[in-house]
Amino acid sequence: MLDYQTAFFLIGMHFFADFLFQLPKVGSARGTIPRTLITHTAFYGLPFLLLGAQFFVLAVFIHGLQDLILDRFLKHYWLTKRARRHRLTFGLDQSLHIASLIFVNMLVGIDYTVYNSVIALFAK
Repeated sequence: MLDYQTAFFLIGMHFFADFLFQLPKVGSARGTIPRTLITHTAFYGLPFLLLGAQFFVLAVFIHGLQDLILDRFLKHYWLTKRARRHRLTFGLDQSLHIASLIFVNMLVGIDYTVYNSVIALFAK
């Protein structure tokens, strides 16, 4: 069973890793340049190393696969000015990322020694 603290922690980690912890020009070219997708996925995964090696490997693999598939649609909808489809696809993309982190947590769990240390940093 997933407790709410872990769920919010994973959502926060995802936001940090997918948006704040990225190089400036990576997001706009992910759907067309494979090297950029790999760079994005690698930077996305780095914070998840704090949650354990297995968590890191699965989170990076699943995130990269999801972006590989959905970024093509996002780019197409953006270029063809289909704003509603772009927003819906972006929402689906983010929902799948969150769901995959919850799934990874169910499969391998979190290294709670490191997890508790990270939580303690924000509790003060």
